[in-house]
Amino acid sequence: MPFYALFVISASIHAPIGIRKVLREWAGLSYTTVNLLALALGALFLVLGLRAVVAVGGLA
Repeated sequence: MPFYALFVISASIHAPIGIRKVLREWAGLSYTTVNLLALALGALFLVLGLRAVVAVGGLA
């Protein structure tokens, strides 16, 4: 299960970075707004992903 936890942590960092770039280019939002949205999305991915890891088999 540590592998899945590491994957969740990595994905919760990687995905918002890409989405941040897309939002900036396509939506034309300010840097502050885009950064806050990316941070919130990363936190959401992290929480939901770690909950799933714990539900399947725990972190230990």
